[in-house]
Amino acid sequence: MAKSSVGLEVGSSTVRLATVSRSRSGSVIEHLNSIGLNPGVVVDGEVVDAEALSGAIRHLVKVGKPGGKDVRLGVASQRMVARQVDLPWVPPKEFKQALPLLAADMLPMPVQDCVLDFLSYEDLVDDDGAHVIRGLLVAANEQSVLDTVDAVESAGLRVVSVTLTPLSTLGALADPLSPNPEALLDIGHTMTSISIHEGGQPRFVRILSRGGQDITAKLAEHLSIDEEDAERWKLSLPVTWPTMNAADQSATETAMRTALADLVSDIRTSIDFYATSEGRRPGRAYVVGGAGATLGLLPILASVLRIPVAVGTPHVTRHGKSMSADELAMAGSPASASAVGLALGAA
Repeated sequence: MAKSSVGLEVGSSTVRLATVSRSRSGSVIEHLNSIGLNPGVVVDGEVVDAEALSGAIRHLVKVGKPGGKDVRLGVASQRMVARQVDLPWVPPKEFKQALPLLAADMLPMPVQDCVLDFLSYEDLVDDDGAHVIRGLLVAANEQSVLDTVDAVESAGLRVVSVTLTPLSTLGALADPLSPNPEALLDIGHTMTSISIHEGGQPRFVRILSRGGQDITAKLAEHLSIDEEDAERWKLSLPVTWPTMNAADQSATETAMRTALADLVSDIRTSIDFYATSEGRRPGRAYVVGGAGATLGLLPILASVLRIPVAVGTPHVTRHGKSMSADELAMAGSPASASAVGLALGAA
């Protein structure tokens, strides 16, 4: 008998809800829905208007019909940290209690204000002969997480787990058999996360304070129009591009390269940092997120990063027969990956 689980991604401009059923024959996306948020409800991943967020989630649940109240929540903000570290070895039974003491000097914020997790993937002996555990240390501001959980539960849901969204998305897309590291670029409305895994294990996460909104602002500046017109122009490009003459296409390419320059530069800098520190470059990259479908983004990234870049979609799922045309369209877009990854429990 198939079991279902629900993933809820809270972003700065959109909330997405995915229901995935799992059985011996594999995973199936049963429902996939989203709702937009008004500006100022969630700012850079932080809940500002909890009542408005709860109202949006209630409406989304009514439309999405998840079939249960338990959800796996995904969050990301500038006040979250994920970095590879080596911690002194501690007996497993004592590790959870010892983690705040072990991690205190490695965080840019007071450890007493954080919720912590540690994804262990390697036992080592360091240069001094000490036994250490290497893994990914994840820290988030506790009050920020609680504010989001409270808003979700005020909408009538139960949060059974909270995950840094990039890790769930990475888990849903990563190829653990890839001979080279892989990068996941999750480009949202106001933030972009860069995650890199090796052999299925996350090794690097960085969250940038740029996203689709910054692309729109740069377009507005380049084209000398207001941002609302620039956003409409950007969204219409996939349809209008084939109808443009050569001169208009050339002008459009120039505008898009200008608008994408800062974001692409920040992504390249982050990947170069990883390659320099680890001595290995990613062999390919996947792009997800609401702004991941921006026309021209993938070829520009591929040329700058010098690796293949493709749209990322969860590779272990099929589409349910009851999905609507809108749900199927969303499932085929880069915007769906995070919510589906959360439902899969892929982190």
